[in-house]
Amino acid sequence: KAYVVGFYPGMEYASDVMKGGFDMSTDFQGSKRDCIGKPARDAGVLPAVDASYPIVEGILLKNRETGKMAASLMNWAYKGKELVKLDNVTVKIRGTGPLKSVMSAGSGESLAFEQKGADVLVKIPRMEAGDILLLD
Repeated sequence: KAYVVGFYPGMEYASDVMKGGFDMSTDFQGSKRDCIGKPARDAGVLPAVDASYPIVEGILLKNRETGKMAASLMNWAYKGKELVKLDNVTVKIRGTGPLKSVMSAGSGESLAFEQKGADVLVKIPRMEAGDILLLD
């Protein structure tokens, strides 16, 4: 399957922050990110970690020996050189299986989560530069 678009998707996605006074927390648009990821989604490939903010990047990690998992989260929201802290971030983590707890390594607190089959939805009240969610 081939996709043809009349623009450069990667450049279009980044163009809104290639200016003075940029605010990555508002200038990155989820719709542009969705356009770039459409071929993968159409093929049935979904991100293992997907956040409610398009500027939050996540990676699911699994310890080969213990089988324990963690989700590493990065907040790329900057307004100039200042980090924009994000409120009420929801993270969907696919393929975790049943969990007993989710803990924020950053705050040391247990986080509210909802199990949805093999997936989990985690609520993070406030995200600074990033966090690691310890899944148990």
